Amino acid sequence: MQVFKNAITFLYLLRLVLVNLAVNALVNVLVSFMDLKQRNEPAPKILSYVKSELISYAENTTIRGLPRFVKSKDPFLKAIWLMFLLTCTTALTAFLYFAAVKFASWPILTKYGEMVDGWIKFPDVTICNLDTFAFGYPDILPIQLYFFLLLKNKMTILQQMVKNKNFSELQAQKLFDELHSVPGYILNLPKNSDVNRDCPGFILQCSIHLGNWPDDSIDCLNSFEKHWNSNYYTCYTLRTSKLQLSSTNTSVKGLNLVLNVGPPNLFQIPYLHSFTRSQARGVQVNVHSSGTPASLKNGFSVAPGTENIVTIVQTEKQRLNKPYHKEGCTHETSLKVSPNERYTRDSCVDFCKQENILKNCGCVSPYLGVPLSYVHTTDMCGNFSLNHSLILQNKFDVSLLNKNVYDNFRCSEKYLKGFCNYNCLNPCDETLYETYLSTAAWPQYSFQFGFFEKYIYKMNCTKTNSGVAARYEYYTNILERFYQLGDVYSELSSINVNESELKQIQESFLTIKFLIKEDFPYYSMEQGAYTWDTVVGVIGGMLSLWLGISAATVVELVELVVALRMNISTVDT
Repeated sequence: MQVFKNAITFLYLLRLVLVNLAVNALVNVLVSFMDLKQRNEPAPKILSYVKSELISYAENTTIRGLPRFVKSKDPFLKAIWLMFLLTCTTALTAFLYFAAVKFASWPILTKYGEMVDGWIKFPDVTICNLDTFAFGYPDILPIQLYFFLLLKNKMTILQQMVKNKNFSELQAQKLFDELHSVPGYILNLPKNSDVNRDCPGFILQCSIHLGNWPDDSIDCLNSFEKHWNSNYYTCYTLRTSKLQLSSTNTSVKGLNLVLNVGPPNLFQIPYLHSFTRSQARGVQVNVHSSGTPASLKNGFSVAPGTENIVTIVQTEKQRLNKPYHKEGCTHETSLKVSPNERYTRDSCVDFCKQENILKNCGCVSPYLGVPLSYVHTTDMCGNFSLNHSLILQNKFDVSLLNKNVYDNFRCSEKYLKGFCNYNCLNPCDETLYETYLSTAAWPQYSFQFGFFEKYIYKMNCTKTNSGVAARYEYYTNILERFYQLGDVYSELSSINVNESELKQIQESFLTIKFLIKEDFPYYSMEQGAYTWDTVVGVIGGMLSLWLGISAATVVELVELVVALRMNISTVDT
């Protein structure tokens, strides 16, 4: 409706421009005529002069068809020219209307290309082990006991929610399923609890390659920031902008990681399907702009026993503000709820909703991103506030649950679907990263014992960790037999190795290579499709095509006005 109003306004203004001079001429003639009439001058003489000038104008104007219509003596030809003028005027009006509607809709053109004067800015990379507890669950709250106590009290919990908290049976079962899951277990763990670690650790190798790679690389093993996550408990973020690079003129072009996700977890846990959580085995990865919060729900998963090459394409996005976008865009650089993190629209919406949930429910939701300022100071909705010492003594009782936990959890769900207090717009200028993943089985059998020797055997993992020693007993025996032969790189067939036993490396390890192949980023720039110069050209083309109206027509109208004034002045004298 607004577009239609804008189009009507545009046509109205256009009509005023086109007929303004003609109207002024008629007004001037009428004024002169009234002056003469007050002086008792003969009106027919004035009218004859006006008629003569108008006919002369019509016979000599550049408006197509009008001179032929006036000069033609044949009624049939005059009718044809009249039909031509009416048809062209109608078509001109329609096309001008469509042009006005298109202009009022503020269409956009997007230019895309190579930004040869730009710089490659390697993104931040966040990784999470999809099974953080593959090496063992924290002793402060054994998961077996946690699930046992929930199942033991299931009927009591459901009845309390239905009778005392006015939950429907479906709502009660849904909440119980959320609590009776690994994320529910994580919500009730201390955020700084020690988790059992495998040997070697989660991140075995990290190397950054600069613009003159592959010769120049930097070790980044100790450069990860560790942080708590409501779904995966522990995640790690590498912020490349904080790396101390020796060559300031060379940009980061690649990142190589070797990761250990641990052995398969044989302890059976409830399955809970979710779009925001992954229950695959391996690593969850998110590539995001420098300084921005990770959005793991928009990341991707990679499996153990694979070599993964992630090709990154950097694009500098520029958006137009109002009126090209109804809501416009923002130039904000930091998040209001978390000023130490850079602005993104998704994080703005998540953090704003978390602020509403905290204010109204006293907790924050595990379904949304959690601001850094909330992580260690705020409870999650669904936290029981359990006394772990009583649980270990098997003295758990339903009354020990936080009396508001049910209401808080349901309260948080209400605000998950609500609106945000902040106007979270897309940034006017934003660095975007697209990722393209290719995967292959890894490592080859030829590299198995070289890998085992370097990362497990020589790091004394088989001597200091009984679980690792039992897991890799076959590898240890074969490697030591190689040592006895004096050649670690002999053929496996020479000592009758059973290849079916060589599966522990593929079950636990993976490698990821992040690469930016281009020397320059790409740009995606929005431009107005209909600017004022474009509109003038379109209108001028339409006027010229259908009626031959051009800038010369304006001069003709001025000439007509001058002639009328001169003739009237002659009569006046």
